[in-house]
Amino acid sequence: MTASAEVVKIALLALVTGAVLPLLVQLFLTLRAMRLAAERVETRLDKILDDVSELADGVKARAAAPSALGSTLAAAVPAVLAAVQAFRTSFHHPPDPTASGEGHVDNAIREHGQAKERSHEQ
Repeated sequence: MTASAEVVKIALLALVTGAVLPLLVQLFLTLRAMRLAAERVETRLDKILDDVSELADGVKARAAAPSALGSTLAAAVPAVLAAVQAFRTSFHHPPDPTASGEGHVDNAIREHGQAKERSHEQ
């Protein structure tokens, strides 16, 4: 090989090294920044998942052991429904006024209902 070929080789090698070296440094810095960001995200994500697990455990514990309010409501709902049904039934089928001492109240309710029906018919 001649001296000019050696000079061209060295020049090309210097050019490639000059272009590749900054790219490698930039790649290293970018990868390091990504790794640090991933570690920060992982730490935050672990904390969030721990909080969600605690909340889920609390919900499971409350669902497994019903509170006193829940059991009271469960017992009261059928009683309230029965009372409402009895109230509605008393309007549709009023009791016999001779059976109790409050016949005048029942008669007034019945007369009011009949008057209401007549007004709707007109």
